[in-house]
Amino acid sequence: MKLSDSGAWSLEVIAPDRTTRVLAAGALPSPGADTWHRLSLGFSGETVTAGIDGVTVAQVTDGTYDHGQVGLALDSYTASQFDALAITPNAHVPAPSRPGRAPTAAGGPHRP
Repeated sequence: MKLSDSGAWSLEVIAPDRTTRVLAAGALPSPGADTWHRLSLGFSGETVTAGIDGVTVAQVTDGTYDHGQVGLALDSYTASQFDALAITPNAHVPAPSRPGRAPTAAGGPHRP
């Protein structure tokens, strides 16, 4: 999810072939720079929900990934700050079971 100081936002997915697809996009009244905002992403099955400052801005269906690790990235070398970053499991969605793929001590997939 991207949010610019102009108010433009987009929800994107980077596919396994490294292409980027925009799942949803829009604009809010200019949130301005140097202001804290609360961004949220929720995942339940193939449903992805995006929120900005407590308001749901998108709810889309995308089946690109059904499991995996959390990633955080910034465009270019933009200076950004994060506070109270939290990643919490969704209690309503059971974790996927993948025979033969156990996590390693570093949290990545085990490759026999």
